[in-house]
Amino acid sequence: MVEPVNNQTNLPGREPQRRGTAMRAYTRQEAATHSPSAAPRDEVSIMGIPQRDLTPPVQVALQQLMAEVHDLRQQNDGLKNRVRELEGLADTDPLLPVFNRRAFMRELKRILAFATRHNMPASLVYIDMNRFKAINDEHGHAVGDAALKHVVNVIKDHIRETDILGRLGGDEFGVLLPAADAKGAEDKAKHLEAIIAAHPLRLTGGRHLPLSITYGLRTFTDAPDAEAILAEADARMLTRKSYQTQRDR
Repeated sequence: MVEPVNNQTNLPGREPQRRGTAMRAYTRQEAATHSPSAAPRDEVSIMGIPQRDLTPPVQVALQQLMAEVHDLRQQNDGLKNRVRELEGLADTDPLLPVFNRRAFMRELKRILAFATRHNMPASLVYIDMNRFKAINDEHGHAVGDAALKHVVNVIKDHIRETDILGRLGGDEFGVLLPAADAKGAEDKAKHLEAIIAAHPLRLTGGRHLPLSITYGLRTFTDAPDAEAILAEADARMLTRKSYQTQRDR
């Protein structure tokens, strides 16, 4: 006697269908697990160290390391500031708040290169204080220093921020006028000459010490070198001073 078949799992075609369904479900699950678009697990880290590895000793070591890095950055900033201070001292005249000769010549070379490259005129005004030796002899070197400072302050108050003032030695100064042609430089030099003569140095006791300057000009778009420009401006100043001396006799 043949027993009736009640188990549907034994029916033809049922088992392959279930196996195929399970296979498709597994494939979907595997694809979801390995899909590039699947959201990664968030993992907190400090300085590249996973949180699970941040044991108390590691945390202490990290804190010490960060403190050392902070101290090194502060020391580095301090050294940079010190370097800037030393560079400023190396460029500044020891008595007056202007460039010294070395720094002024560096700026003259820079302006000459710019003028040559762009075919743009620039000018140098070479200034010499009149009767400076007599001031020192008659009033002392303290008054002589005060006279130098007074002249520098007057000049600085009447030149542009882009102009460059330097002490070339003793009572001689140079003023660089970028983008100034011969006429513009002449007008500026005459103005400086007049404004210094109009503002004598005040001495103790209400006395006034008259001051004056003589200048020489050199306008350039190119030149053999910066020293040649300076020498020619100096020569023109000396020629002008000689003419004024003969005129005043």
